[in-house]
Amino acid sequence: MRAIGPNNGMVLHPKLFDGYYEKYVDNVWQKYQDTVLLVNTPGSGKLRGHVRNGELNVGGESFTKPSTSDIFSCDGARSRSRRARPRRESHCSSPLCRVQSVHVAR
Repeated sequence: MRAIGPNNGMVLHPKLFDGYYEKYVDNVWQKYQDTVLLVNTPGSGKLRGHVRNGELNVGGESFTKPSTSDIFSCDGARSRSRRARPRRESHCSSPLCRVQSVHVAR
């Protein structure tokens, strides 16, 4: 028997985890429309975040809601307005998998 990661499983069977995180992400987006999100990062210290106009904004970065695939693959979900900006070292752009590598853009 061989175990594979969920992202590889979804490549082989696209509906494998269909919708797995969507309800959780919807709840997070709802909560942080009215509540300030505080993120303690190793390099930038404490950052404040909130959801506005459907995007999560943390430390000068904006994120659209990630899909289950985005979360498992650590990909996607950055807003188009931020994609043109230079990327930092981290390849992961989902706020749920990369919150520790967010930095304040100056």
